[in-house]
Amino acid sequence: MTKLIGALLLVAAGAGMGLAKARELRFRVQSLVAILSSLEIMRGEICTRLTPLPEIFALLAAEAPEPASEFFCALKEGMSELGERSLGEIWSRALKDTPSLALKPEEERALHLFGMSLGRFDVSEQKQAIDRCMESMGRFLQKAREEVHTQGRLYTGLGLAFGMMLAVVLL
Repeated sequence: MTKLIGALLLVAAGAGMGLAKARELRFRVQSLVAILSSLEIMRGEICTRLTPLPEIFALLAAEAPEPASEFFCALKEGMSELGERSLGEIWSRALKDTPSLALKPEEERALHLFGMSLGRFDVSEQKQAIDRCMESMGRFLQKAREEVHTQGRLYTGLGLAFGMMLAVVLL
């Protein structure tokens, strides 16, 4: 009876590991969607209403979906250091201080490059920078959705199979 319970626990643990990895993939999709929607709001505020960046960051800290709101909250707080540090440095620090975004290095790099141009140019050039960043994030989102579809099931199945194999070996 104890061996059977142990075997069931091993199978459940393996399945749990696979499900956890699949959940990470889904969370990355959620993160990219939140970033894209935040960039869209930012584009509207900059191009249409000419809202100053500190106000945009405060707005997005309050209204952006998670986990993007954490990033914009860090930006809002970092704006108190503007003058001592450049906006690009504040953006980079906020990006590093928000690991909950769960971005891959190339996604983080695209956001970093966008942050380096933010606030430095006129409205039309900032719109172009936002559009380029949104285009990149859109490609990353499409790829992430494909990974969820293909690898999500794979991770779940592998975790379950690993747990079952381990249970059989140890019985």
